[in-house]
Amino acid sequence: MKQRIMALAISLLLAGAAAGWTQPAIYLVRHSEKLAGWFEAAELDAYQPLSAEGIETAKQVAARLKSGEVVAVYSSQTTRTLHTAWLIARQVGAPVQVAQACADTAAIASFLLDLRRRFRPAQAVVLVSHSNVIPHFLIKAGLAKECWPELGVLSTDFDPEPRIEGYDHFWRIAAGGRKTGGCAGFERVKFR
Repeated sequence: MKQRIMALAISLLLAGAAAGWTQPAIYLVRHSEKLAGWFEAAELDAYQPLSAEGIETAKQVAARLKSGEVVAVYSSQTTRTLHTAWLIARQVGAPVQVAQACADTAAIASFLLDLRRRFRPAQAVVLVSHSNVIPHFLIKAGLAKECWPELGVLSTDFDPEPRIEGYDHFWRIAAGGRKTGGCAGFERVKFR
């Protein structure tokens, strides 16, 4: 059933591209650094706040984004992503909304389709997510595997699940039509 839903979502994305749908610029931001020494209990992980360094990191990202261009900020429901999103949203003057796709890779294809319907190419949205989810946004937007190293997407034989590391970059997917099969339209931006 899950495969059918995914196939349908991908078909809709392809049909939308053929019909001339375009997307806003999409900025993918990993949540900032977490507070060290947080509770070891796994059920409390979602509530782990940002460290002082993490707050500064989020402010640095926000300073690189254009007020007026960014019209919406989306986040997963964890405290660290919401806090990062709030600091960015406050700087750019956009509202924060929770999006399941920022934590659930199965929801990404339909979420990207929704962004294409709701926003114009002259606009931008920020998605605050996690190191193991951001690569899936890039891949679902058409990033070719040969571009992974250039964009900091990591995968090994030992751990084949794509991920990103560090807190000193964000990613930009260019506004316009869906890019497929290459690196064009994708950018990894170092902000410190």
